[in-house]
Amino acid sequence: MPATAAAQSASGPQPPTPPAALAAFDALVPGDLAPGWLRDGVTESWQFGQAPGGEVAMRLITVSENATFLVTADGEPAAVVRVARPGYLAGADAFESEVAWVAALAADGVCQVPAALRTRSGTFCAALASDDGADWWCVAYGYVSGRILEDLFSDAGSDAGGAAADPTSYYREIGAINARLHEHALTWAPPADFARHSWDVPDMLGPTARWGRWEDAVGDATERTLLEEAQAAALEVVARAPRDTAAWGLVHADLRPSNIMIQGSR
Repeated sequence: MPATAAAQSASGPQPPTPPAALAAFDALVPGDLAPGWLRDGVTESWQFGQAPGGEVAMRLITVSENATFLVTADGEPAAVVRVARPGYLAGADAFESEVAWVAALAADGVCQVPAALRTRSGTFCAALASDDGADWWCVAYGYVSGRILEDLFSDAGSDAGGAAADPTSYYREIGAINARLHEHALTWAPPADFARHSWDVPDMLGPTARWGRWEDAVGDATERTLLEEAQAAALEVVARAPRDTAAWGLVHADLRPSNIMIQGSR
């Protein structure tokens, strides 16, 4: 359950984001060009393509809880920009805090992570206005070559003409990384203004669930009953969980194949 000792959710449990949040990118598929307002705002904020005649392009990589774009300058990969779903994180402090933690993981040798890029104003994030006046928070990271673990195995399955290949050969290393992340969180002292939201029960269930109520996605009565029973059993376990610093603090919470890159043997 990600939280911080310094900021027990500065953003706090909040109502779910309106479903229109990422609708601006619904028409895009991976490889499509970003809307002009986004490309121009990113180019201006991070000063990409400043050489005379320089050309900047942004193409969609994927859309999940964020929209992620590859930035190329003069045809060469320059950065990956993450466009956050409006309302998911509350303000610049939350994004700057995330970057601070990632930088600490790299500096302390916990794991290999891309380096965040500063904007022309010296910050790590920028709020860009879309054509309809909505603000979109963006963060840019330096480009890193490699393959997404999820793509690596789905592609291998397609090439073989059968089921996707088995990713378990990477599980030992992923587990070791997760262990180092937990160890680091126990000793790392966040900056005084560090702000990171929680994933406590009100953040996951009920009217303030950050990604909406799961009940709204289940129409079958039998499935709903089964899930309600599972939820009740899980809540009993969670209620007994300790809340001391050894058991409650920063975690990655999403170390899945689509968030892991493979570069050679690393």
